[in-house]
Amino acid sequence: KLQSIEDKFSVNVDIKDNILRINNLSCYSKYNPEKEAKNFLKNKDLKKNVLVFGISNPYIIKELIRDHYVSLFIPDIGYFKRVLNLLDYSEILSNVKNIFFNENEIDFKDYSIIELKIEKKLFLDKLKSLQNLQKEYLKVLFVNPIYGGSLPIAQYITKNLSKFNIKLKVINSEIFYEAYKFINKNFVNKRRRGFAINKLLDVISEIILITLEEFEPDIIFGIAQSPISIKVLKYCEDKNILKLFWFMEDYKLFTYWKDFAPFYDYYFTIQKEEFFDKLYSIGVKNYHYLPLAAEPSIHKPLDLSEKEKKYYGSTLSFVGAGYYNRRIFFRNLLDYDFKIWGSDWEGEIVLRKIIQDNGRRIPPEEYVKIFNASLININLHSSTYLPGVDPEGDFVNPRTFEICATNSIQVVDRRKYLPELYKENEEVLVYSDIKELKSLIENILKDSEKFKEIAFKGYLRTIKEHTYEHRVKEIFKLIGFELKEPQFTDGTEEFYFFKFDSIDDIAEYIKAKDEINDTEIIFLIMKALKDTYLK
Repeated sequence: KLQSIEDKFSVNVDIKDNILRINNLSCYSKYNPEKEAKNFLKNKDLKKNVLVFGISNPYIIKELIRDHYVSLFIPDIGYFKRVLNLLDYSEILSNVKNIFFNENEIDFKDYSIIELKIEKKLFLDKLKSLQNLQKEYLKVLFVNPIYGGSLPIAQYITKNLSKFNIKLKVINSEIFYEAYKFINKNFVNKRRRGFAINKLLDVISEIILITLEEFEPDIIFGIAQSPISIKVLKYCEDKNILKLFWFMEDYKLFTYWKDFAPFYDYYFTIQKEEFFDKLYSIGVKNYHYLPLAAEPSIHKPLDLSEKEKKYYGSTLSFVGAGYYNRRIFFRNLLDYDFKIWGSDWEGEIVLRKIIQDNGRRIPPEEYVKIFNASLININLHSSTYLPGVDPEGDFVNPRTFEICATNSIQVVDRRKYLPELYKENEEVLVYSDIKELKSLIENILKDSEKFKEIAFKGYLRTIKEHTYEHRVKEIFKLIGFELKEPQFTDGTEEFYFFKFDSIDDIAEYIKAKDEINDTEIIFLIMKALKDTYLK
């Protein structure tokens, strides 16, 4: 079976002086490997069942077999195949309990894990996944962006992380935005401005480093524009802190990924194919496609007042920044009742009359009202150089999911990855040029109820598959950790407010128990206060 498996292992495995070597590193001592194995295991408090991460040191495995039930975890089949071709492992393999190739096959509560040094170096990401599966909860340090469109997404992610067995701490980098704006506005000299911004970023880095040292997280998690420096990433590498990043920008326009991506253990992207090739070429191993999403607690159907409907409503609406293609393309829609909302429209003359509220930035809690109040929500992905729809456009922007989540009619420009997420013209309406867009608009104006049915199907698809809770679960599944609803660790089976009708009933239940924990004492104190002061 092993011979039939394609060997994709990319490092050198050989034997020199009767010693197994991987990437020219000796896997055990040349002189007395048996004694070395005994010293390695000395004073280790191990369970009866032991899981060995790797097979590079047969002497340690043989020593373990004497007193334990030993199972092996093989992090790479190609490497396993090469080692077996060089060394006779028949005695070991006939005496081990299990051989695992997939961490999902293992109940880690039953095992102590022994890490072999070579595999720890070569397959650190796999090892961290195994270690995470052993834990009841993970400590995560999340670094917010300083500003921009990814900041609300950071808040959606942390909101969903807090639902699960995650001990979360957030670096609120956005508090430095005023300083960042001040520097950009007041430092005319480009060199001095760059120097000042770098000093500001140094301050944020020091705050992150201090927090890492005090909080001791299992994971540091950043997204587009999170100010995580190379210095911080190297510190995390030294401390075996797993590094995650979600790059939710166009890799062709924002190229800082080239400097930072190789330092991350897991790199999530909204583009694939060619971008994956480029990531691979600079040494990134774990890259994964992860589209954006909606947050149903924010992006949702609303019952608006008549005043809100009048203020936010129109036949056509657009929410977003004034990129070049939008300035040109939207000039074709001036015959309609059309409102444009959002920032960065300065200097626009032709569309000036339909740009709302002086072109201010619209927060999510407000733009969902626009989605709900508008008959037709136009979505046009940005371009800095094309006059309209980008025929090569691939990734799907957050607005696509957010409008769908409000159960509102949306018309969105055609994107390469969109059919994987929504059925075109069944769950979301799609156009390729201004002619197609105008045809859709006219059809909707004739029979809007028919198109509301399409919007409803898109809404159902979003709630079922495209929320930030779905994305967070996918991220942690990939790193080998199952997110669960948090449980009490003090023996409390469930939260009493959901089990009983009153504080009196809760107190009676507690009093009947043989042992009372700290949480239950608080309820008894509440009952006593009620009886004393609320007679």
